[in-house]
Amino acid sequence: MTIFSRHMKPSALERMMQRLRPRAFAERFAEGFERSPVAFGFVAVLAPAIAYVSALGVRGAMGAPFPIALIIGVLGVYAQCAFFAMLRAGDGPKFRIATFLFVVSAWNAASLSAGVVAANPDAMGRALIGRQLDATIADAASKAATLETLASSFDGLSAYSTRQSEREGAPSKAAGYAATCQNSTGPGVGPISTWRKSTGDDATTRAASLRSAATTARRAASDSNRAALSYSLSTHDQSMRQIGDAVAAIGAASAATDRLGMAAMLNSLDAATRDGGVCPDSDLQGLISSVRAVRLDPLNHGSVFTAPPRPSEAEAVADLWAQVIKWWKGDEADFSLYAFPLLLSPFIDLVLMTMLGMALPCRRADDDEAIIAARMGIDLDEAPLLDDAIAAVAADPIWTDLVGNVEDAGKRWLRVKRIRIHKEDWANLHRMRHLAELGKVHDGGMVEDHQVYVLRPRFLFERFDQLIRKRIIASRVSRVAPSSMQTENAQ
Repeated sequence: MTIFSRHMKPSALERMMQRLRPRAFAERFAEGFERSPVAFGFVAVLAPAIAYVSALGVRGAMGAPFPIALIIGVLGVYAQCAFFAMLRAGDGPKFRIATFLFVVSAWNAASLSAGVVAANPDAMGRALIGRQLDATIADAASKAATLETLASSFDGLSAYSTRQSEREGAPSKAAGYAATCQNSTGPGVGPISTWRKSTGDDATTRAASLRSAATTARRAASDSNRAALSYSLSTHDQSMRQIGDAVAAIGAASAATDRLGMAAMLNSLDAATRDGGVCPDSDLQGLISSVRAVRLDPLNHGSVFTAPPRPSEAEAVADLWAQVIKWWKGDEADFSLYAFPLLLSPFIDLVLMTMLGMALPCRRADDDEAIIAARMGIDLDEAPLLDDAIAAVAADPIWTDLVGNVEDAGKRWLRVKRIRIHKEDWANLHRMRHLAELGKVHDGGMVEDHQVYVLRPRFLFERFDQLIRKRIIASRVSRVAPSSMQTENAQ
């Protein structure tokens, strides 16, 4: 008895597997097309598109050939739709199905995101380059700003020294001569005016060199950024060389500032212009301090650029996984490359599930008769008549005679149902020939005085439903007729 009961009442897992069969799923989708063609059209377009893009991500994750990756992508979307349909219809354990749906949806979202990124390798390459280059360009801007600030400080020192040299070297007081140093020898060109002029010229040269280095750094940063923005997969190697050369030029610009020479010059000036020095000068001491106040930290390290790998599906998956691990560990992760597809994937899933929900029938667990009536095209107010109609049709001679003539034929994997009708049975032959023209059955030819017709997979179910509808219509007519007669008699 236990075996019999289990056979009659399959487990939730068995019911779930039955619903996942391709044939059962296809039949439900065929009904969905009849119910809502527009919604089904959206599903028919979105599902293959999602499967194709997901296959790109699957190929990158598994390294499988694209045909195999495409099969996996199709199975992923198929499972997602199937689990949603089962969850919506209430077929099987809800928590278990919801868990499976979440896992499959997460897999599809990840593969879809990686596939979207991999589908545009040029954008992916630009993004991977940008991760490193953004810091490099910011470093170049910081170096250029430091160099320009230092150049401005040397400009001030140069202007002061040149002005003092002109005062010291004037031929007379009337011409503007003024002693600028305690050891001045008087009007006219002398050792002090020459020293002042030499200091001014040295400062001018260094300011010009610093400003040129700053310009070089900014130009190199601009060149690297331009090469990154124009990146394409076909020019990967060329772009990497251009960016590498530009970044090297940024480092070379800061290295060309002769920091040792500047330090030696400032130390010499500081010693000469302090109290007790050759020419004490508090103003020059202030200018020397302003030069030394410029922080040279940005110039202490070189600019480095490590060329990212060539964009591919595998690289997209690996990078996405690397960012997830960083995020999980609490490190700084960069999801900018995947932000749009990661946000787009749930939206696409929502649209797909909404359209699928419109195409699939809605099941109310507390009113199966109403749902069955709706699926069979019977008015809901006539649903209570289903049980009697089903019992009556099952006992109807037309049905029993039809089923009695049905037989199984073919081998295991090609088994079909067929019906044999004697060549003298004109009534059934007439009906079956018309059904063959409608594509409901297939004419198998004459075999031993019998015409053989191969039945389509759903022929018996559809025929049974037709007889039920006829039975209910007949019941409706029988209810309406007495009412009409009573109305006429009353008149």
